[in-house]
Amino acid sequence: KKQFMPKEPHWFGSHSQFGGKSMWLKLYPQCNGERHTVTWDCTPDTLISSSAPYEIATYYGKNKRHIVFLILLREPVARLQSWFYHLYRGKDLSFRAFAEDIVRTNGSVRGQASYGMKGSLYAGQIARFFKVFQSYQFIICPYRLFTEASQQQPSLVDRVLGRLGIEGKDAAVARSNTHKHGSIEDELGQKLFNQLQDVLAHKGGAALPVASVLSGSRAELFGFA
Repeated sequence: KKQFMPKEPHWFGSHSQFGGKSMWLKLYPQCNGERHTVTWDCTPDTLISSSAPYEIATYYGKNKRHIVFLILLREPVARLQSWFYHLYRGKDLSFRAFAEDIVRTNGSVRGQASYGMKGSLYAGQIARFFKVFQSYQFIICPYRLFTEASQQQPSLVDRVLGRLGIEGKDAAVARSNTHKHGSIEDELGQKLFNQLQDVLAHKGGAALPVASVLSGSRAELFGFA
């Protein structure tokens, strides 16, 4: 049986510069028009990339309006901590020292640290995609509502399937890319956590700047009170 794309192909904003559209299409099953086929790309870096929305629009052309985007918003410091332990898994490095460096430089860090921090600056990322695609194509959801969904209410997966016109099936939950680490409170303490949160907020990684981008848009806000 032929194997197709992984969950995170890291194509747009990354590998697309090394391969053309024909190579990209090989990651997907062929569409013959006889059955409803939906594919996905769950690469988190796509939201961060400054070139990704324009590359996606170029690839899809007039069909770009059929794409449904799902954005999971995680508390910015928690996302940064998760990114740190994913990137530096197996290495004896301190997230506290990493956070102190960001605070000391007021976010003017370089290299991987800069890229990791940018991942938590959601407002500018969403605004960039809204310039290329219609805001109604987006579903925005709190990260924890997806990972800790209550069985007493409709799930995000059900909502996405509904938007795509697909009937869902019960399936076992699969968890991957999980890494053990201490809580934010234990690793940073309240003072450093607040300082790091302030730096990220000033650069667009907080509820208020995100709300400013979403205000007046037609994006679907799933699970927000």
